[in-house]
Amino acid sequence: HSMVKFSFILLVPSQNPYIYWYSVVDYSTIWIKWHRVEYRYIRGTLLGYRVYVLEAEYNHGSQPYKREITSNDPDQFDFNITGLPPATRFRIWVAAFTSIGEGTQRHEKWIKTSKVVRITSAHVPMISHNVIKEVKP
Repeated sequence: HSMVKFSFILLVPSQNPYIYWYSVVDYSTIWIKWHRVEYRYIRGTLLGYRVYVLEAEYNHGSQPYKREITSNDPDQFDFNITGLPPATRFRIWVAAFTSIGEGTQRHEKWIKTSKVVRITSAHVPMISHNVIKEVKP
């Protein structure tokens, strides 16, 4: 009798999700939705996703805004990123991870938060009720 041994090599996912839909909810919130990674690309047990947020444009010498959010739910495919600085452009991508680590691809979306809209006292122009009469020669 010959014995057949199976060995499974656990690796990081060979493909990361693509963000295919997003919405700028308000000046500090961006909602993103991504595709499920196909099983053949996971190469292990999918444990969840990491959402990366990196400020795209910043002054040289200053620290760019950076954030990493981990979701330990492999069935979560959307996320509300809150608490972002207003009127700022971000590079956002999602990485799938297994117990070995996460995929290395970056399918980035560049998304900008909106400006803060401050409603101040409205200045309503005075409407003149003067009637302009046509002057006939």
